[in-house]
Amino acid sequence: MSTTGTVIATFEKNRREQVRVILDRFGEYDLVHIRCFVPPKNGEGDFLPTQKGLAVRVEQLGTLISALQKAEAEVARRSRKAA
Repeated sequence: MSTTGTVIATFEKNRREQVRVILDRFGEYDLVHIRCFVPPKNGEGDFLPTQKGLAVRVEQLGTLISALQKAEAEVARRSRKAA
């Protein structure tokens, strides 16, 4: 993954890792990366990408969003059922 993509969002995964959503291009493909980043070992500089994550072509973004919305609805359903 290139580090020249456009960062769309960053959020904390845990005390050590960040998740970044990045728009990037690889060859002829526009991609959306959702990737974990960690601080450099020497503690200096920007966070570094790890192998944890995924990249999907922008044409698949709607399918990914739909799947995440279904997951969100299932979480809400289970929360109501548990209450």
